[in-house]
Amino acid sequence: MSNKVEEDKQSGGLAQFCVEHREVAWLALIAVLVWGGVAYTKLGQQEDPTIPQRTAMLVTQFPGATASKVEELVSKNQRAQIDRRNQDHLPARHLHHDDQTNPCADRHH
Repeated sequence: MSNKVEEDKQSGGLAQFCVEHREVAWLALIAVLVWGGVAYTKLGQQEDPTIPQRTAMLVTQFPGATASKVEELVSKNQRAQIDRRNQDHLPARHLHHDDQTNPCADRHH
């Protein structure tokens, strides 16, 4: 009978050790909390962190059209679609032109 009790006592693992030795468990918890607090205070901080500015150039070719016509028909639609994708946090891999009124929509992907 005593062998069975000793076997159960050894198979409890870390949880059983912490229950049986509460002082050690509390000391370990406090030590981890203090260690975390010290590490947090040592983190590097920048007063004015640099934030990358992502830019892109949208080039649209429309032979025979004026710049204002290209901007009206194509560039504004593409820019709006890019802005919608950025707001939705979707990757802007392919721009799909579903506007049937746009005569220069690029439908070849």
